[in-house]
Order: sequence, then structure tokens, then C-alpha cells
Amino acid sequence: MPRKLIYSLPCVLLAACADTSDKYRDIQHLEMPPTLIIEHTASAPTETSDTPTETISGKATKKKSILEGIEQLAEKDGKPILQINTRLDRAWDLTETALKLADIEILDKNRNDLSFQVNYDPDARGLLNFFSNQYDAANYALSLKEATSGIEVSAKLAQKTANGETQESAHDASDELIKRLHQVLQEKVINRDNSGS
Repeated sequence: MPRKLIYSLPCVLLAACADTSDKYRDIQHLEMPPTLIIEHTASAPTETSDTPTETISGKATKKKSILEGIEQLAEKDGKPILQINTRLDRAWDLTETALKLADIEILDKNRNDLSFQVNYDPDARGLLNFFSNQYDAANYALSLKEATSGIEVSAKLAQKTANGETQESAHDASDELIKRLHQVLQEKVINRDNSGS
């Protein structure tokens, strides 16, 4: 008898749970959400507080890039320099990126000395410059230096002589090198076309 009771008790419990009524499918007693009237009107898109804006002569305009204003061309001791307003490691990366985008050959780089050795020919750009050969390809030393205005990038012509010492040449295009880096940063990094994003 106890054995029949042990086997029949689970069967009775399963049969009790097998209620086939549709009490769980009836949703009439549940509260229905109200019907909302949605009006579609054409309105100008609103700017969020995180959208970068700039005020020029009293008018608020959108910035072209979040990097705008991070670098500028300045002059120090009569020579152009590139001022980058960021941390030293980011300025190093921006300078290296600009050199690569400008197709300027990096001969050597030393992060400890904050210097690049590059081979640059300003006449090599474009078909129109093919016929005017004002400068020869030469080696230049780019150096990064921390200053109160940010990181300063300067260029100096550095020709190696036979005994390994550097000597300056008469055909110095270091000004054009700095201007080229500034142009590349402006066109291909800071203000590049963001229409795809």
C-alpha cells in the first residue's frame, strides 16, 4: 500500500497542475495603456549641449572638427614653427602621422630625444612643381620641444658630411617643411571630410 501511495501521489499532483482552462490567455482584466496622439511636425534639429560650437562675430557656428584649434602655425626667431596644444605623446603621434600623410620619408626617429630625421624635397609635390627645381632633396631634423604655448615642432636642415658631422646647406627648405606639415594636419587630419560618419 505505501508503495502504491508513493507512485500515485506524483501522478495526482501532475493531474492537478494540468488545468486546461484558458484563464491565462484571457487578458480582458488587464489594464490597457492609453492611446497617445502623436503629432508629426517639421522642426529644426536641436543642438545638444555636447555639440561643439564656436562663436564668430556674435554668430554661433558648428566646429568642423573636435581637433580644431589643436595646432597652429607660429613664428619664433623669424622661422615658422608648428605649435600643437596637447600632451607630448599625442603631439609626437600627430607629427608622425603628418609626415606619413605627406609622403615624407622618415629616416630615423628617437622618442627619447623627441626628434625625427626626414628626407624632404619640396619640389617633388605635384606635376607643376616638376619643372621648377628650386630645392634639392635633403635631410632635415625635426625636433619637438615643450613650451608654455604647447609643444613646438621646429625643423632644421641637417646634411651629414663624410666624417658624420652635420652641416647646414645654402638651400634650406625647413620653412616649407613646417608649412607642409601644417597644411597636411589641417587638410587630412583636423578638417578632413566627415561626410561618411
